[in-house]
Amino acid sequence: MEENEEIQFLTDLIKDLFQKAGFELLAVEVKNFDNEKSIRVNVNIDSSQETSGLLIGKNGTHLESFNYLMNLLYKKKYPQKTKYIHFDINNYRLVYEEKLRNLAAETAKKVAFYKQPIELPPMKPQDRRIIHLTISLMTEVESESIGQGKERRVVIKPREE
Repeated sequence: MEENEEIQFLTDLIKDLFQKAGFELLAVEVKNFDNEKSIRVNVNIDSSQETSGLLIGKNGTHLESFNYLMNLLYKKKYPQKTKYIHFDINNYRLVYEEKLRNLAAETAKKVAFYKQPIELPPMKPQDRRIIHLTISLMTEVESESIGQGKERRVVIKPREE
């Protein structure tokens, strides 16, 4: 029963927040995810480029801020809970994560074929994590992070025997 209360709290919170900001919501999807350790929230709004772009921000920066805000408000309401909120708008993150997995797979194919390491561009920690998790499922290649701060990036290389 408490699970439904959490979902209702998040749904009402998002609807209220977006309504007050003047955005028209088409739908709010809230569901438990990842063995109940997190909650995935996807807000479907008018998919016009201007509105989506404004809410998502360049490279998802506004989306990250919404995510941070949702987690703060959730922790304030449910301080005993250890769940994490994954906030998304028009499934932007879902599509972006799939692109990262595809990048990892394509790069891994090249590394396995040419037997030469390939260095990916600098990435945020959560993006590097997706790359590492994807590569960890492969047998011919491995990955490691190199660099410091904003220049930290993933290198995919042939697995040492």
